[in-house]
Amino acid sequence: MIAITPPLRRGLFLLVVGLLVLEGCFAFPLVNLTLPEYNRALWDIVFPTLAYLSAGVLAWILLGPRCLGKMLGLVLPATAVGFLCRYGLEYGETSIAYAFSLSNCAFHLAAAAGLTLLGACLAHLLLRRQ
Repeated sequence: MIAITPPLRRGLFLLVVGLLVLEGCFAFPLVNLTLPEYNRALWDIVFPTLAYLSAGVLAWILLGPRCLGKMLGLVLPATAVGFLCRYGLEYGETSIAYAFSLSNCAFHLAAAAGLTLLGACLAHLLLRRQ
């Protein structure tokens, strides 16, 4: 296991929370379920996926191996704060009507939680193999 000093732990925590807030703001919606004509490029899905996986690895290093409940408690509020930032950025635009539907928000939160937990599980498996 990696030895993490308290200043490094604080910095790593801020990095993970900042990454999750930025992902919630700028990668939302991953897939637009209310407007099927909306076509995103493949990179618009690949980069957020890799970012959520890396956030899971960093959170696993920060919180430890038996921390899935704490990780969900970190991922969901940070992503929701990112949603609020995105709402503030798009307030008054017509895109807010189809982007912030309940299905898009629920799908993005579920994908963020699932990918972050998958990243933590991958980190656990890779460290266990060594």
